[in-house]
Amino acid sequence: MKRTLTLLFFLITIIAFSQQHERTAIPAGQWNTAPLTDADAAILNTIEELILPTDYKSRSLPDSIDNSLYKWFRRPIFTQESYPNCMQSTSIAYNFTYEINRLRDQPGDDPDHQYTTHFAWNFFNGGNGWWGVNYLFTMDVLKYHGTPSVTDYGGFYEGGGQRWMSGYDEWYNAMNNRISGIKKIYVGDEEGIITLKHWLNDHMDGSPAGGLASFIACSPYDMAILPPESPQTGKHVILGWCPEALHGMTIIGYNDSIRYDYNEDGKFTNDIDLNNDGVLDVSDWEIGAMKFCNSYGEGWADSGYCYMMYKTLADRFGEGGIWTNTVHVLEAKAEHDTRMTYKVTLEHDYREAVRVQAGISSDLTSNKPEHIHSYTIFNYQGGWHYMQGNDTTEANKTIEFGLDVSPLLSHVEAGMPYKFFLIVDEKDPDNKGYGQIKNFSLIDYQDGVAETVCEEQNVVLNDNGRTMMSVIYEPAPNDLTIVTESIPVYEASQPMSIQLEATGGQQPYQWQLDRNYVMNSTEAAFPEVDEVQIINNSWTDSLAMQVLDFEFPFYGNYYGTLVVSSGGYIFIDENMYFWSYLVDNDYFLKNSRVIAPLLSQDLFVHQGTDDGVWYEGDETKATFRWKTATFDKDWLDINFAVSLYPDGRIEFFYDEMTLDEPIRWTAGISDGDFFHHSLPDLPDPPGIPSGTKIEFFPKAQPEEITVSKDGLLEIMESQESTLAELKFALTDNTLLSATKTCLFTDALEFSISMNGEDDLSIQNGQIAYLDLNVVNRGTAGIQNIDFSLSAEYHELEILDNQYLLEQIAPGESISIASAFSCSCDKDIADNAQMMLHLNAVAAALSYHRECILSSSAPDMELSGFEVRNEINLLEPGETEDLKLRLVNKGSRVSINTVAVLSSSHEGITINNSQPVNVGTINPWEDKEVLFSLSADYSISFGSEVDFTLLITDEIGVNTEMNFSMRVGRTPAYIIDLDLSTGSGVHIYEHLQDMGVESNYSPKFPNSISNYQSVFLCVGKMFTSHTLSWQQGQMLLDYLDDGGNLYMEGRMVWEQDPHLPILDRFGFTTVTSAGGYEILRGVDSTFTEGLAYENTAQNSLCLYYLEPTPPAFSIFTGVEYPNCAAVAYDAGGYKTIGTMFEMGGLISSDTCQMETLMQNILDFFEVKQSLLGVEEMPEMPDGTALQNYPNPFSHETRIPVKLEKKSLVDAAVYDLQGRRVYDLSPSSTLEAGSYNFTWDGRSNSGHALPDGIYLYRILVEGIPYTGKMVLIR
Repeated sequence: MKRTLTLLFFLITIIAFSQQHERTAIPAGQWNTAPLTDADAAILNTIEELILPTDYKSRSLPDSIDNSLYKWFRRPIFTQESYPNCMQSTSIAYNFTYEINRLRDQPGDDPDHQYTTHFAWNFFNGGNGWWGVNYLFTMDVLKYHGTPSVTDYGGFYEGGGQRWMSGYDEWYNAMNNRISGIKKIYVGDEEGIITLKHWLNDHMDGSPAGGLASFIACSPYDMAILPPESPQTGKHVILGWCPEALHGMTIIGYNDSIRYDYNEDGKFTNDIDLNNDGVLDVSDWEIGAMKFCNSYGEGWADSGYCYMMYKTLADRFGEGGIWTNTVHVLEAKAEHDTRMTYKVTLEHDYREAVRVQAGISSDLTSNKPEHIHSYTIFNYQGGWHYMQGNDTTEANKTIEFGLDVSPLLSHVEAGMPYKFFLIVDEKDPDNKGYGQIKNFSLIDYQDGVAETVCEEQNVVLNDNGRTMMSVIYEPAPNDLTIVTESIPVYEASQPMSIQLEATGGQQPYQWQLDRNYVMNSTEAAFPEVDEVQIINNSWTDSLAMQVLDFEFPFYGNYYGTLVVSSGGYIFIDENMYFWSYLVDNDYFLKNSRVIAPLLSQDLFVHQGTDDGVWYEGDETKATFRWKTATFDKDWLDINFAVSLYPDGRIEFFYDEMTLDEPIRWTAGISDGDFFHHSLPDLPDPPGIPSGTKIEFFPKAQPEEITVSKDGLLEIMESQESTLAELKFALTDNTLLSATKTCLFTDALEFSISMNGEDDLSIQNGQIAYLDLNVVNRGTAGIQNIDFSLSAEYHELEILDNQYLLEQIAPGESISIASAFSCSCDKDIADNAQMMLHLNAVAAALSYHRECILSSSAPDMELSGFEVRNEINLLEPGETEDLKLRLVNKGSRVSINTVAVLSSSHEGITINNSQPVNVGTINPWEDKEVLFSLSADYSISFGSEVDFTLLITDEIGVNTEMNFSMRVGRTPAYIIDLDLSTGSGVHIYEHLQDMGVESNYSPKFPNSISNYQSVFLCVGKMFTSHTLSWQQGQMLLDYLDDGGNLYMEGRMVWEQDPHLPILDRFGFTTVTSAGGYEILRGVDSTFTEGLAYENTAQNSLCLYYLEPTPPAFSIFTGVEYPNCAAVAYDAGGYKTIGTMFEMGGLISSDTCQMETLMQNILDFFEVKQSLLGVEEMPEMPDGTALQNYPNPFSHETRIPVKLEKKSLVDAAVYDLQGRRVYDLSPSSTLEAGSYNFTWDGRSNSGHALPDGIYLYRILVEGIPYTGKMVLIR
């Protein structure tokens, strides 16, 4: 029987009001969390519900309870101050503190037994403490990492919203403070109220004391006062909540006698229909209230406490009720057995670029982990900050921390050493940050304390790649073992119930039936479906409901109707929610029942364009195609699709993508229980190659099968001749895990193996032989069994595909060596998961089994490159070594590897003899390859040059890698931090009109080192950007490295906090108000003769600039002849500071803005394009073009021989590409020999400085060039 779930889609709109700061009854300065989104709702609804046990339904309860009176409760009531961390205030500071102190019998008024909100919150709050974070993200930290006490943390809020705690001992102590889980109680009806009261009374397990519960509602204001007829008269009470899911609070007790006359009839009743809905329920109660505490300090309500009527739990959200009519409770652990840890010291100045994982391999020679354990912390998060935050302190770049790696012991067997890996990934394509692993060790606590220190130290992280360190260690084996060896033979249509058994580990156990899909990556044509457009525009997340022509099976359930989102996913759940902001897309996906080829809150379907979402389907397949962009860039193309099949198969497709900046995204499928999910390892868009296809295959299983958390297996199968593979997963209380696979059959069992191993793997270019293993578990013999093997992959050819087994007796086992064979293509991808179909037919019996054959192949990637000079850039006219770093991410060695580098740019010369021999590259080994490159003067400074690297191994596998490299530092970078002035845009447009290579950004970038000059527009009065200390420090570092900085602004020079960068402009400010409607250049400076009208909205300034020599004024006012702009040449760097916006200046016939821009570039000595000058080795007559003498001090000659009458133009250029002297203005010369001479002077007769100069002689448009050195 199929289990078909009818989806009930409740489209919930949560009204996002701005945060409340000083509303009625809320102390000034108290923040709530950011508004709870529907994504939070979707996540929180995946939490297991706590159900009232049957034997509790008849139990009596006390009339009132107040668990805050116990010593375990955190006191005093605290204030969350200005931090939007109320979710952590309720769940950690109150709820968790109470629950763990109760188990340990420790007082809650001692900082040793109080727990900070910030340790967990700071990993998810965006890095600056600006974002609220829901329970689930931080509860994950409490479950898998623990949390430190206030004492270990150094204070309740120590370090604010940026800080990440450093110190291994503190991290290890935190690991002992954990929860086993979080559960929810639905309180929208009387049974829910009773369930919550029983939890508050005795945890529903007979404990002497009850627990607490966290809930979410609006900020608690507009409180009423309990009347004289009520107990606790004069106390505050909430009669109804506003429709804002903004704030987390904590229920600490109840009182059944609290009362309030809602309908003002002079009575207190629970049996009058107050809301006139014709139903008597909790929403009509006037008697009974919960007591809760808040995080607004003791000055709020009644010393920080308040009542809320039972009615407010049951009223609909938005009509007086709490969010989702749900509260959440924690299951804390008195102790946690942390068996093994990593101690890590990591340095990085851009923590959001870093992810840390742990791995293990049984192969001590391998550089690739067999198993990787991931974490939700240290996971590309924390903003652009040092590892500890607080970027003003150099030491904060380095953090020492601990990771619980006990789950790796799940892969350990007795008596074997293992290779344990620390894995640090850096996602930093723009090379914004630098980092290194300073120290790493493994610490085993299973039998005392044994530390194994990695011999490597101070290992520099691979730029935008993976860095691994390892130790070899033999730990005690994992003693958690599933002892159930097999499942009894079944009889069709007869129910089967089996208790699964295990030993070892630490109870309680949690069992699951593993329904995870098999995932494979391959290539296929993109499905350009366009039959029905179901979404043609979007705002945040547009939805379309689509009925399929078949029932689609997904993780054991069937669905006939799906909801498709413009956000790149299909939602499959009993509740559907819009969503917007998320802090962790992967975490959201794992907790939602979704199919997501490219889930992103940044996707946008623009109406009136060719954007949209399309559907095409029939009874054999359903395909959905997305073509989207982002909100503010409708010209982008983001193309992907998904196909669904009646047998449960899922296929993702990816086509061309154009993206100019990263998006927040993930991809995969999930059943929403954080266990059943498959996430493909794809590069960030647009790096996903066009034609990529990801396949997901479900496992064949009985129609009716369940496994309870306690390990009770129940099966109903109506079909005969069924053979299914059942995989059971077990997790103990310390997060160790074990698995066991059993075959489910009515008689015949069969499998294929290779070299005695059940795990099937084939190397690329190899022929493999497969053994057939057959067992007859039935009561009768079977004759003439025809076995056949098939696969549907062009990379795999089945050579021997049939075998006839004449007979097998009851209970007999037979193994046939090399029953089948297959050949694998040399170009197959590594770790391709190929589904083999193994069929067995005998008389009336017909069995089918699916097996997975994995491929093993090299997987070569270019993990990084660098130019081997101080600035890591190849300059026009220079020759440098380019170091390419190759990594073999595959599982097979690459032998006799060679590399060939090429570029289509005519200005690039590769000087090596090719191919270059790279040799052997083992799995996960890095190899460096050197190429000598020359760039000629035809390449503009800052240009991107494309290269192709071709890697070939000994069996002819070719891997082509394309990359781009900037040649020379880009002349200018415009950073526009106040768009209201338009100044940055004007500067950029002028530079573009002048043909100057430049980049523009409305945000402060993470790196400016590769630019010759920076134009920083800070902003005007009232809309000005305030530079942070870190931004100021970056500008200082840039100048110290020889940069040039133009900065304009009003507030930055005087009103804003003084930063050290301001001292680099060589002036002070003098208070004196004046108007600067006309700005005039200063004589004897590069602005001499220039004047511009200043059309800024407010040309008045309350101060002027006073240059400090050698800085000098370059613009003054006309009416107020005070200095408005200052230039400063410090020798190693140059700066210009102005108190006006260049975007407000107007050109005139005599003073163009381009003139000013060029003069600024000249002052900065910015190198630009050399006007297409190329070096040509020989003249037409075969003689080389060469000046003499060279070097010279007074005069040099350049001989030229013309074979025929020709148009000639000859000139001298400086290294900035400027024409400084005309050797021969464009004219026609007769055939013959000529000598062009130059005395080192400009056209105006001024002596030019010593240095390198270029001469270019155009003969009939063909350039001939050379270098000459002037030394006086």
